[in-house]
Amino acid sequence: MPIDCANIVSAFAKRITPRSKDNGGADVINYDTSMNGAKRSALRNLAGRMKREGTMSEFEWPTYSESIDLNIVHSSGEVDGDKDGHENTENENDNETDPLQSAINSLTIDHGWMERVDGSLWEKELVLLKLNNAVAKKKGAKLLGQRVAKELNAHVAQVVGHTVLLYRPGLPPVLDLEKLIEKKVS
Repeated sequence: MPIDCANIVSAFAKRITPRSKDNGGADVINYDTSMNGAKRSALRNLAGRMKREGTMSEFEWPTYSESIDLNIVHSSGEVDGDKDGHENTENENDNETDPLQSAINSLTIDHGWMERVDGSLWEKELVLLKLNNAVAKKKGAKLLGQRVAKELNAHVAQVVGHTVLLYRPGLPPVLDLEKLIEKKVS
């Protein structure tokens, strides 16, 4: 699938442009304060409806991309040692670092995949990320989803298994969360 350069540039410009009411958006979004259970529930309901209708944008982690070797990171959080018995971490002195988090942070994310996710977020505001090709552990999918969300200035609305639902309002916004909540209540 060819990537349209103009759309990539447009999506990138939107992502890095500070949001203000003057440029059609809300002030800078703090998802910790702006998102609540009712809004996440409305987004989950909408995502379910869109999936049933076949209109949900879904992005599977590319099979050609890097993934986390779970033979190295165990469920106990221990990391296999090298031949000398040292841990295979970037910073051996940092004992407080979660090995799975470190592995997620060092994972290379395909730029083309990220641009497609970014463009779809601007267009539809909701996307599903299927991360089972990237990580085998559900906790890893959640951590990777949070990393992608942070890089795209998005919000993780839900994680189910290896599937992450991301939300980011467009410029101008497409979805009215308050109306979605009202519709759900009535």
